[in-house]
Amino acid sequence: MGGAMRRKVTDRSLRRWLDTGRPARVGDAIETDPSVAERLEAMTALERVHTEAIDRLVTPQPDFTDRVAQGVRTRIDNYGTVSLMADLLGLGFHVGQAMLVTDENLDGSRPDSDDS
Repeated sequence: MGGAMRRKVTDRSLRRWLDTGRPARVGDAIETDPSVAERLEAMTALERVHTEAIDRLVTPQPDFTDRVAQGVRTRIDNYGTVSLMADLLGLGFHVGQAMLVTDENLDGSRPDSDDS
């Protein structure tokens, strides 16, 4: 390169390099002209109005944690209810099986079958 003059990098070029995934070119421009870093910061800085709007959007409501905790409790309670119902249905099935087994049919055959 020697003492060759370089043209000042335009804001448009900086944006294009960033948008197309060429940050190395941006890095080279910053090394050559330190004011490029300041220009980049100014180009990408959000106005106070925008940052306040973003803060309002992403800040949870005051009762957020209470609502989440209640939702989790409700879901756990619902799961417990469904689990209990499944256990009771399974218990009924096993009781029915046990009632069909007698001393004569311990091999698991049904008492009303005509295997004899």
